[in-house]
Amino acid sequence: FKNPTVNVSQMTHFHVDIQIQEPIDAGDFISIELGDFGANAVFGGGDDSSGRVTFSSALLTRNSWISLDIPLAQFGLANRNNLAQIFFISDATISTLLVDNMYFYK
Repeated sequence: FKNPTVNVSQMTHFHVDIQIQEPIDAGDFISIELGDFGANAVFGGGDDSSGRVTFSSALLTRNSWISLDIPLAQFGLANRNNLAQIFFISDATISTLLVDNMYFYK
């Protein structure tokens, strides 16, 4: 995904479908983080930015596909011209996360 980077500057949303296969506890969460390598398109070049959107346990279900349509503005990235990273972050109790249908759109 980082070679080449992806220009999503004209896109407005990120879509992804996720499925959690463990029981979901009250404190569980899933965060999605996007990373942009900045104008120089180089990791660690001094102009990188990243942003994270978190979904609490109230929005999560077990063994069902959840469709997420996230406005890119919610990530707070300084740039979206050289997107290079997508991270899925959870707490310690969610260890199996299925991911499908990732795309950017406007």
